[in-house]
Amino acid sequence: MDVFDYINQTPLRALFEDPEVTEIMVNGPGRIFVERRGMKWGTDLAFTDSQQLAWLMERLLEQATWLLKYCR
Repeated sequence: MDVFDYINQTPLRALFEDPEVTEIMVNGPGRIFVERRGMKWGTDLAFTDSQQLAWLMERLLEQATWLLKYCR
């Protein structure tokens, strides 16, 4: 699986599909913000709980670690 396979299983999917979103900020399971046209906005999106957010962060770190290890 790649990073987007994991993201597609979370509420962040819609944000990655929005061409106007230039930055995604996650400050907690229910605190997801985006930047559009240079302005930061809150969203109504939320992870189901802190475990879902932790699961995604673990998957992303696994991918980053693999890239650092094997793609030098």
